Amino acid sequence: ALGDGPDGAGNDPRFAPPSERIAMMTAHAAKGREWPLVFVVGAEAGQFPLWTRSPAPDHAAEERRVLYVAMSRAQRRLCLLHADSDRGYPRAESPFLADLGPALLARRRSR
Repeated sequence: ALGDGPDGAGNDPRFAPPSERIAMMTAHAAKGREWPLVFVVGAEAGQFPLWTRSPAPDHAAEERRVLYVAMSRAQRRLCLLHADSDRGYPRAESPFLADLGPALLARRRSR
């Protein structure tokens, strides 16, 4: 069980070995780190790219770089997750996913 060991920590995840821990962070905070398996949650329009009122012409390019940083943290496997709807409102996947091409994406639907 998670965290079981001679130190008597029981199932407290704070005492789990590093190989059994889950790290959750923003894409910006992940820069310079790597993990065997990475989940990018929120790969949808409005999140990547983040819709802002910024008039900066390079806004989309910067958002693309942030998503690339998140994707490049995966050593072996990367899962990009997006919702089809949120609270009954339809959501579209990130336009950046189309740039990856069908050869790189294995699409699965889940309910």
